[in-house]
Amino acid sequence: MPDMGAAPYTTDTSSEAYAIQLQRFRQMTPAERMLTACRLSQQARRMAIQAIRRLHPSADERTVKLKMIEIAYGRSLAEEVGRWQAEQRAAVETIGVGRSVSVPVATAEDSIVSKLEWFRLTDETSERQWGDVSRLVDLHGPRLDREYMQQMAVSVGVGDLLQKLLSQR
Repeated sequence: MPDMGAAPYTTDTSSEAYAIQLQRFRQMTPAERMLTACRLSQQARRMAIQAIRRLHPSADERTVKLKMIEIAYGRSLAEEVGRWQAEQRAAVETIGVGRSVSVPVATAEDSIVSKLEWFRLTDETSERQWGDVSRLVDLHGPRLDREYMQQMAVSVGVGDLLQKLLSQR
């Protein structure tokens, strides 16, 4: 951890600006410092995702997320998550009368977790995503595999949002 009393830890911050910033941090309550750290972390994640999209303009959302995982946690974990995602998509439904077709279908649990991820990426302001997950929980209710859903939510960093969602239902 950098010495917060030393010179600025970035090259684009003047010593004067750094001193003011440091003074403000010292005036904050622990809760305010935590909130500030979370907001800065979210901003850094948004900026990284924007950079990935600029570097890979044809990448779909799944690829962008996997590249973000690779940057944050390493290639090995990103590859493991990619394999896991492929396994989740392996569940197929056969539809049709006469001539049937097998198509991959996301489970309600996977859809809920995915929408919670998007809710988090929008700084938890997307009424559409929250409304969608609320309706999915109401619709599927007791049929949801809550243990699986909790595992998946925790693994992608939205376990707290799932708990909040389920406690409201």
